[in-house]
Amino acid sequence: MISIGINLSSNRISIAELSKSRKGIQIRKMIRDDLPGNPISRGEIINPLEVANGLKKIWKKYRLSGRKVYLGIANQKTIVKEINIPLVDDNEISSSIKYQISEYIPIPKDDIIYDYFIIEKSKSSSRLLLVGAMKSMVNSFIESIKLSGLIVQAVDLNAFALFRTLEYINKNKNKKIKNREGDIFLAINLGDEVTNVEILADDKMKYPRVTTVSLNSFIERLNPIIERDTIFCRELIDSYDFKSNLGTSSKKEGDASSKKKTGKEPIKDPTEKGIKDLIKDDRIISMFEAIAQDLINEINISIEHYNQESSGSKVKKIILSGNIIKNIDKYIEDKTGLKVDLLDLKSFKYEATQQKTGGQDKKENAGILDPIAIGMSLRGLN
Repeated sequence: MISIGINLSSNRISIAELSKSRKGIQIRKMIRDDLPGNPISRGEIINPLEVANGLKKIWKKYRLSGRKVYLGIANQKTIVKEINIPLVDDNEISSSIKYQISEYIPIPKDDIIYDYFIIEKSKSSSRLLLVGAMKSMVNSFIESIKLSGLIVQAVDLNAFALFRTLEYINKNKNKKIKNREGDIFLAINLGDEVTNVEILADDKMKYPRVTTVSLNSFIERLNPIIERDTIFCRELIDSYDFKSNLGTSSKKEGDASSKKKTGKEPIKDPTEKGIKDLIKDDRIISMFEAIAQDLINEINISIEHYNQESSGSKVKKIILSGNIIKNIDKYIEDKTGLKVDLLDLKSFKYEATQQKTGGQDKKENAGILDPIAIGMSLRGLN
């Protein structure tokens, strides 16, 4: 049995092709490639035809075996919220949500696509996780997939895909990723253009959120400072080490000369400087720190909300995945006082295979093991 999941929340898309057998689940292919023309912005498709043409080229380039796909999306036109209703019969719940959806989600009824999941029932009420999205936004994704010749099996939020991957790891890994001091942790996937933040408590997802603080935030801030293209900015980000920021904030705050270098003004002659010199510049260091603090603020919002709503239980751990900048986990740990672990995907068996292309041996592009694409593919195997 084979399933293909796609994380289509940015122009750098991830695709996971998983297989299931008696030996378990294995990653057959893990692909990460760029869509030309930048047809996706902040997790929304702005040019379905360009997305479709890009997917066609990727399918041909990597020789993907299936046409049926499970699609993951993430942007700020999606809403996920918990609600309590005084009903327990499934038919009554469905009918109530249908007629009262506008009360729960502030989008005109005719413009919304929604679904819900029953979290738990008591004798007199039910607690639900309600999911809604703009119909036009979802249709643009479906249109792109259809134009590419692929078949959409399901459209799901990246938040659920991330949860599905974490759930699989928890069940199959000998050394549990959970926080044993209560099984409550925050999971965050730092994406290219959007980032998913969610709480996992007792094997349930709570308070999923999407933020635009992402890898693109670093690129957007770097461009005007160093006056270099996106490719160079990505190389700089890959070379940056957050050790430069550990224990430096108090010194910078009291150093007037450092304050003068923290603005958005360009660095003098930046095109003549290499990456090794640029990553040592105070303005670059301060910029990385400012965006990391934006990310920490998003983390704190989710944690504070959960801690206020859940009496007696506290979030004590963070699981970080996605675009990991070197030692950003240590920086977040230092600033939040919470233990930060990088998501370990070794539960999934994977080996890059050898293919012959153009008469030469070529190692398949393994890309990055993306928990979102993997989680979408898992949906097709469940």
